[in-house]
Amino acid sequence: MRVAYITLAPFISGAERALQLIVTQAPTHGLEPVVLCPPGSPFHEWCETHGVPHEAVVLAERDKRHPIRWFTSVARVARALRRHRVELVHSNQVWAFAAAGTAARRLEIPRVCHMRDEVGVEAVKWWCRSGVEGVVCISAHIEAMMAPAWAESATPPILKTLHDPVVVPSSPAPDHRDARAEARKRYHVESNAVVLGFIGQIAPIKGVKELLAACEPLTSRPDWTLLIAGRDPQPGRPYENECRQWVSDRGLGDRVRFVGFLDDVREFYRAIDVAVVPSLK
Repeated sequence: MRVAYITLAPFISGAERALQLIVTQAPTHGLEPVVLCPPGSPFHEWCETHGVPHEAVVLAERDKRHPIRWFTSVARVARALRRHRVELVHSNQVWAFAAAGTAARRLEIPRVCHMRDEVGVEAVKWWCRSGVEGVVCISAHIEAMMAPAWAESATPPILKTLHDPVVVPSSPAPDHRDARAEARKRYHVESNAVVLGFIGQIAPIKGVKELLAACEPLTSRPDWTLLIAGRDPQPGRPYENECRQWVSDRGLGDRVRFVGFLDDVREFYRAIDVAVVPSLK
């Protein structure tokens, strides 16, 4: 089956890394992937490097003020779907779904939308206005948020919770210790420290404040560091600022490091001993 994976991918973050794993594993399950994403997306370079078919298409938002741009985008996506003989459309996030979903409906191609973000019911209805046959949620929490959008629908989509895939190496690379030492230098961490690592959106649902509170009693130990990678997606970064202030108020600035958004997470994982996932739901 030929599957078109649709993504905006303005940068490579968690959602895009999950899609990379999905795409690389697809052939082992009898799927033939092709990636459609906007011109200039760094995902094109990744596809080129890994031998994945890909095509640049504009994924316009539904906009009454710019109808020509919208209809042109839908038409071009439809042409790409026909050209690649696509049998299933899979949008990696709801934000990429509108034009692709509309084009697939016209061609009578089944559609799946991956729900990765906290989105209100009315917003879900707007983005998925053209209809959708399957919805994949990355957690039970996200599924519970999505379900009311189709509560009154005569033809609701199939909703499933599937956690994002991970690849666990069977053993550390031969140069693991050297690589860890170099990574720790980058983050100014002592070589003998116990390093905890959080990576993801700095948002209330991720439990970052709870993680900080759990670490506070460790201040009697001299050998630990917490690295927090990611950023607050809200304008003005209110929650991240609260977390930073919490750290400052308790004098933990030498133990807790906010390292920002990371395009490449490999050194982060090399630097840490324990990956912490304190999500509340």
